[in-house]
Amino acid sequence: MPSGVVAYVTARFRAPATPGTTTEHFVLRTLAGVTLADSGVAITIISTTADAPAPTVVPMIPIAPAPSGAEANFIPFLPQYKNEPTMRVGVAYYKPTNTGWVPQRIRATVPVRVTREDGGLIATVPAGTAVNIDYRPTDRTYHIHINNTWYTEHQPIRVTPTTSAPLELASYTKKLVWEGNRADNHFRGTIEIRYASTGYVWTINELPLEEYLKGLVETNDRAPAEFHAAQVIAARSFALFHIASGGKYTKGKFVLTGTASDQVYRGDDGAKRRPNLVRAVEATRGIVMTYDDRVAVTPYFAQSNGSTRDYTSVWGGAPKAWLASVADPPICTGKRLIGHGVGMSQRCAMQLASNGWNFQSILHHFYTGVALQKVYE
Repeated sequence: MPSGVVAYVTARFRAPATPGTTTEHFVLRTLAGVTLADSGVAITIISTTADAPAPTVVPMIPIAPAPSGAEANFIPFLPQYKNEPTMRVGVAYYKPTNTGWVPQRIRATVPVRVTREDGGLIATVPAGTAVNIDYRPTDRTYHIHINNTWYTEHQPIRVTPTTSAPLELASYTKKLVWEGNRADNHFRGTIEIRYASTGYVWTINELPLEEYLKGLVETNDRAPAEFHAAQVIAARSFALFHIASGGKYTKGKFVLTGTASDQVYRGDDGAKRRPNLVRAVEATRGIVMTYDDRVAVTPYFAQSNGSTRDYTSVWGGAPKAWLASVADPPICTGKRLIGHGVGMSQRCAMQLASNGWNFQSILHHFYTGVALQKVYE
């Protein structure tokens, strides 16, 4: 087809077997597999039972169309990253001593490679064999014990599976009540043991950003699909903003912690308990909120008390236009503030999704003036 010629495409969809709302994302590609710029589109599908009444249409906050005249919910593909970004999350830490042996124990169901930070190979370890790593402040050395062999290194130590399988951090014992008091000690990607200038040894999980998002446990898996999509995009934007900014924890050389101070991350075990959230991650891959074409920092919290709070009133500093105070729609019933109050109120967003709002309308309500863009494949 010659350049500039308009083409019309017809598509047929088979409705999902289970009633509910889903969103599918499409792009146009050449026969060579190259994605055409600005060809991304998101289509929301509402499936009902054969004899069910038509869904009630709930008014949504109007969204101004893009300057090009594109439909308000259209999400353009504007690649800012050639490859999927990498997340480095601090999952555990301890104060090392020069006398006690306090190893971080790592193993997997597949062989693993133990390397230095510079990539130099220390050992290849059989499946099921524990790798024990500790740090001594006196001589600034990492001590590794594998079977009956000891290694001493001066660089941070990395453990990576040879094939796609989670690593078990057997020494990790932190449990969460709302997650059933499980240890949740399985992590995709690489585990790195690093001493930070703050005086603590950190266990850092390095993995692709999308895999990281699947391990967040900040919402119920039974929540509406449109809320899951909104939550995932807010979480992805928050994480990618800090990746692009060099991370919150520069002394430890990681981006975020896996706690409520940043985002609550429980690795592969958390992902297995949230298949619906995982589907939302996959359906919205690479989509973030931007302001002036830059990825926006997008905090969120549990429950508002009638309105959200603006950024400056909570954290000071220069105002952020997209984090202004906004009133809750009347259908939200929150009476007590739970959390910092800035950005998206998760419980209000769930109520909006339950009443027919799509994820675009939810996000545009809580984050003033943002645009939705897909920034990587």
